[in-house]
Amino acid sequence: DAVDVYTGRQEQDDDHTLVEITMVPQEEFDSYFGEKKQEKLSQKALGPMDWCLEYTLLPQTLKDFNPLPLLTHVLMEVPGLRNHSSKLYTILAELYSNALEHGVLGISSGLKTTAHGFAEYYRQREAALSKDFEGSVKFVLRHKPEEGGGVLIIRVEDTGKGFDFKGFEKKLSSKEGYCGRGIPLLLGMCRRFEYFGTGNIVEAEFEWRI
Repeated sequence: DAVDVYTGRQEQDDDHTLVEITMVPQEEFDSYFGEKKQEKLSQKALGPMDWCLEYTLLPQTLKDFNPLPLLTHVLMEVPGLRNHSSKLYTILAELYSNALEHGVLGISSGLKTTAHGFAEYYRQREAALSKDFEGSVKFVLRHKPEEGGGVLIIRVEDTGKGFDFKGFEKKLSSKEGYCGRGIPLLLGMCRRFEYFGTGNIVEAEFEWRI
């Protein structure tokens, strides 16, 4: 079979992992992420609609804990957000990795301009997390009801130096390298996406309808 051909029929001494990646045009995001028009729900069935949650991760937690499953679980308490779980996880993951890696740890995204630099980037990430460091990442999740649905505001703030966000759109126009691809993805998912402070604070606004 294909595995035998690939390995030259040599004796297997490790597991084989196969990954299938589907490239999806931005205009097909909704259908790909499985979002469907929801049936009209009663106010009670809509779940908690007007709330705010603040969650701060300090150094020891940043080293050892992935907050994304916990935050996603909280968001899924709003029934109207459940059909959007894939998008919400993508938004949270991108904002968190940027805050931790570029903000708190200070690793340059410029390393990702080559395949070798991409590997070096994650080597530096692991090395930085293994040492003592100062800093924090704060999430503020704010959900508000709107006519026919609601809006979720995700605010992420890190204690890093920030960056020149006013000129970041020009850099996003370049398709070279492996860096700078996450933010354009979020721009296609969010109603509003905006940086504040020195670039160490970002807000993403996600709306949903029933």
